[in-house]
Amino acid sequence: AKSANLEHQRQALALVTEELKQTSFHYLDRLKEEQDRGKEAREKAEQLAQEVAELGRAVSARETDLVSYRRQFVTDMEAILNELGESRRLNATLRRMLKGASAEAFNSLPEALQMED
Repeated sequence: AKSANLEHQRQALALVTEELKQTSFHYLDRLKEEQDRGKEAREKAEQLAQEVAELGRAVSARETDLVSYRRQFVTDMEAILNELGESRRLNATLRRMLKGASAEAFNSLPEALQMED
């Protein structure tokens, strides 16, 4: 009876050992899967971080370009306005000169007509 009991305990122990072994393998497989998913998630996060950094640099470069374009636009507009100012002053001067010349020409017209007679 002792020997049968001992054999029964050995079989029960073997069964429990096998179940523990299978459970351990199952949990090891799940742990490996979780580690793989974690690794994939870290890699994806690193990739996204790099993409965000690249986009940040691109945005910064565009902002720099826009500031540069704005400055150039302001400089060009100031030059155009200065030229317009010069043109207006010249135009006003020419008008004064023409008015003066016209007045002189008009005043001297009777003299010129008399000379032709």
